[in-house]
Amino acid sequence: MTTDSNNSTHCLITMLKEQDSLAHELAHLSSKQSELIETGQTDALLSVLSVRQGIINKFVASQGKLASMLTEVQSPTKEVSDSLRAQIASLVETINLKLADVMNSDKQDQERLQVDKSRTKGQLAQLDAGGRAHRAYTNGPEAINRFADSQG
Repeated sequence: MTTDSNNSTHCLITMLKEQDSLAHELAHLSSKQSELIETGQTDALLSVLSVRQGIINKFVASQGKLASMLTEVQSPTKEVSDSLRAQIASLVETINLKLADVMNSDKQDQERLQVDKSRTKGQLAQLDAGGRAHRAYTNGPEAINRFADSQG
């Protein structure tokens, strides 16, 4: 393996380890997000979502360079040892699994939020109907004497 090839491979592994660390942080925050949704802690949830967005931005920013490096290393003409190829494949698989877990958790959270939204909408409709009924009862129409003439 040439020194240049060795350096690019080790740079790729370093980037993959950084991606793995970011995926790990996302998984942790995803778990925290689920807890906050469950307990209805909206302000804390917004804070977690903000941190998650920053991590996602870092993750996405390096994807282009990472993809080209992976393509280069996977080239049959590239001299990369089998152990390094196995390490790269393992890191990629680990990252993919963590991201799949995060996406699955996000899907469940989204479904929970939709249920909560529907429940809240129904509760608001009941409050509105109850308020209208209360107003109708307390502000009932004035009694009309239908047998009275124009003079009362």
